[in-house]
Amino acid sequence: MKRRAIIYLADCEEKRFDNYLYNDRLPFFVTSLSELHDPESEKGKKRADYSVCNAFELRMMLEFTSDGGIDVESARHAAENAAFKLAYAFQDQPDTDVFVALVQFRKFEDLTPRAIFVGTFADIAAQIAEKTDAPEVQRVVMVNASEVSRFVLPRAVEFDLINEYDPRPAWVMDGIY
Repeated sequence: MKRRAIIYLADCEEKRFDNYLYNDRLPFFVTSLSELHDPESEKGKKRADYSVCNAFELRMMLEFTSDGGIDVESARHAAENAAFKLAYAFQDQPDTDVFVALVQFRKFEDLTPRAIFVGTFADIAAQIAEKTDAPEVQRVVMVNASEVSRFVLPRAVEFDLINEYDPRPAWVMDGIY
């Protein structure tokens, strides 16, 4: 799909999308920007092909940053890892909502270590308890990945990218452009 479609599927403002694109802040690699066009031109802005999964990743990033959430770089990190981790854990639509959690640890020198967890609400709490040292955790931010998928998929149907009966979650649709 083209720029117009991914902006619609993710419900992202054009200026925000362009800012992320030209500052290399999108949560996915843009593979086909044409070298024949200046990236600032209208043709250059429309030369990439994006997948439904890319729209899911962008929407995840927007959710992580909304309402005073987390910084763009941390949101990008969480969103670009979300689809991979979710696809590994959940190939099919799960029976219950699944979440992506970004855990930020206390700063160490100039670094802010972070970890990504996926699963049900209860699973994530157990994973964090098992795999982290509680006094080092500074912040946990969670986004409902199932809700984001339910947001993106009807919009993908409107663009005839998928049919309305496709049972797959958006995070496994990396081959649908």
